[in-house]
Parts: sequence; structure tokens; C-alpha cells
Amino acid sequence: MVGLHFRFIDAVLRSVPMRRLLVVLVAMVGAVTALLTLNLSPTESAQPPNAVNVVDGGATATATAIRESVGGRLDPSRFRYAGAFRVPFGEFGASNFGYGGAQIALGNRPQPTLYMVGTELEARVAEIKIPTPARHAGGTAAGLPVASIVQPFADITGGLANGSIDDPRLGGMTMLDGRLHWSVWRFYNVTGDAVPGHGWSSPDLSSPTPAGIWPLRGFHNQMTAGYVFTAPQDWADAHTGGRRLIAGNTVSTATALSSSGPSFIAYRPDASGGALDALALTYYPWNEHELPGYQRPDRLAGAVWLRVGGIDSVLVVGRKSLGETRYGVGTQADCNGDQGWHGDPYQAQFMLYAAADLAAVAAGRIQPWEPRPYHVWSPPDLLPTCDFFLGGAAYDQARGRLYVSQIEADTVTDEYQPLPVVHVWDVA
Repeated sequence: MVGLHFRFIDAVLRSVPMRRLLVVLVAMVGAVTALLTLNLSPTESAQPPNAVNVVDGGATATATAIRESVGGRLDPSRFRYAGAFRVPFGEFGASNFGYGGAQIALGNRPQPTLYMVGTELEARVAEIKIPTPARHAGGTAAGLPVASIVQPFADITGGLANGSIDDPRLGGMTMLDGRLHWSVWRFYNVTGDAVPGHGWSSPDLSSPTPAGIWPLRGFHNQMTAGYVFTAPQDWADAHTGGRRLIAGNTVSTATALSSSGPSFIAYRPDASGGALDALALTYYPWNEHELPGYQRPDRLAGAVWLRVGGIDSVLVVGRKSLGETRYGVGTQADCNGDQGWHGDPYQAQFMLYAAADLAAVAAGRIQPWEPRPYHVWSPPDLLPTCDFFLGGAAYDQARGRLYVSQIEADTVTDEYQPLPVVHVWDVA
């Protein structure tokens, strides 16, 4: 039904002359604004009654302090900023890091490395060696240490993505059992086509030997083919039937097919049935059970499982829209001039979910749209950018280190082709 709604809207928009199209868009924006005013006002009702405002680095954030979550949950005070580092500039194999860094994954070498997506449209991946992070000075990336290349850029899907999906985007990566598991999705899938999106490769980028691409049984690609991370084996055995891989997606195009808030879909890498067996842990249906406070321009691009001091949580990273939501071509006042959802200004956002809530969904005690993040805040120490867009996240469980990429944060190395910066936190 959702797909039919999108086909109808798309057909209408294509058939209306430009002058009348502007009128239609204004009316649509007005209707959406009215609904938001009644249900989810971005300035007032979006905040729960027990939310408290805190100030981080000059930006006002909403820290949701739920009374019932005092014990057994991870407090943001345990995130200690360790610094940041830059990525190298130049062509390395099949791509570069310009406008890249949207997804990262921890390597499996004795010394810590990261797999990182380069230029978004090319969807190639390289492996970099992590340097000792340092704190930035003067609000720029100048002086930050620079990572070195371990493996140059390559197509980890081995051509499978381009062969299966039009205009593919690499949605996420994670390492499990010696395989680099990944997801891909279609950028502008307004027709609602059900496309496959999951596979895996060897961590050797010179010979990725990919397998896939498969769908997650029972779920649309726009809801599953973004970030990918892993749950601990004991937790997965207890709650998801051993499904350790967890994927999700929130997109800014074809939003009715995605999740209006973080989706967590657990699955196992067994494609013997033609699709990967999957189990929902969270999702928020569009216009039905949206996460309170969620807005269309929000982007939640990374997620990791954190086990700290016996506490299991899921951290989601991204950006939060603070302005009025509207659809159309970006103006000079917007961070992005492309056609799509806009909601300037923005702030970076961290969200913590309790693993116990996900277990309750898996057991059927609550619905997938009932879990709420127990802490939401804007992390300090980031570099100033227009949209404060946080991309991928990776967690080194053995060292207790969290890595998060900030898109287009390095404008010093090349102002015409901004590079990502990777921020590092010790979480203990």
C-alpha cells in the first residue's frame, strides 16, 4: 500500500506544470507543518516531559533522562573524548576520501585499522591505519594526525551492487567471523521496488570474493540496508536465536518505506533459503508510529553495540534537524542545495538504546515501535560544519574505543573536496 501511495504522488508531481507544482509543494509543506504542530512540534512537544536541556560546546542538546533508567544503563559521562585524526588526501586505487567517510568498520588486525567508504557515489572502500588521536585547536582539522593507507580503494561488492541495484549506496559494514559484512541500498527508490541489499566479502580488498546480494526476509531494503553492526554471541543466543548481525536504515528519499527512527533488524548470514532470516528489534512505521521528535531531514547513519561494565546498549549516531521541515530544492540558507528534505540548522546527535528493550521486542512483550532511547545528547568537541553530519561508527570492544566519522569536517587539506575526520572516545 505504501508503494502505491508513492507511485501516485510521483505520478502527480510529474504531470503538473512547474508553476502549479510550486503551489502543490507549498500546500504539502503546509499540511505537514500542521500535522507536526498538532503531534510533534519540533520546538516543544517533540521533547518528552522529563527531558532536560544541556549545553555542549555552545549547542543546545536534548538529554533524555528517563526516570526508570537510572540503574543498569550507560551514562554519557562515561564517554571521554580522546581526540581525532584526518584521513590521507589523494587517489588510492579506485577512489579517494573526498566527500566520503559515510561508513566505517573496525578491521581485524592486531593493530587497530578502519575500513572506510570513500566518495559516496563511487562506493569504494579502503583500509586505513589508525594513528594516535589528538585534540584539534582553533576549530579546524589543521594539525591533526593523518591516517595511513593499509589497503587502497576497491569495490567490496565485486560488482554485485551495480549489477543488482540502480544508483547504489554503500549503507554499512561490520566485521564478523573473518568476513566483512555490508549493505547497499537504492538512493532514489520512490517506486518502492523491493531490491536485495546484503552480502559479505573477504577483508582482503585485492580479492574480496563477495557473496550475495540477498534481502532480509520480510523487510524492505530501505529499512534494513544502512548501518550494520554485531551483537555479542551470548546476547544473540539468549534473545534472537543466534542472529548476531543487526542492520537498519533511515533515509531521506522514499521515506515511507524506511523507518522514522532507528530500525534494528537482526539477521543471520545464511542465504540457503534465498533470503536472510531476520527478526525485528525496532522500527518506526512512517506516519503511524514514528519516534517522537523524529523529523524528515534527520539522518541516522551509524550504529554500534556497546558492552561496558556489564551494561549492553546500542549507540546510534547522526544529525538532528532543529529547524522547520520542508521539501524542495535547497536555498542559499540551506546546507544542501539538492532536491529533498531540509531542516536547517542541525546538530550532531548520539542516542542510546537499552538492549533490554530490544530483548523485550524479540520476545514479543512489546511492539517494535515502543522502545525509546534513554539518553539523547549532542557530543561536544566536534569540528564546526554546516550540518554536523555524523556518518559511520565502529567500536573496539577489546580497547574500549569508539570511532565516529564526521563528514566534510576537514576543509583544510582541500577546501574544494572536504574530507572526513574521525573522532575517538574512550568508553569505560
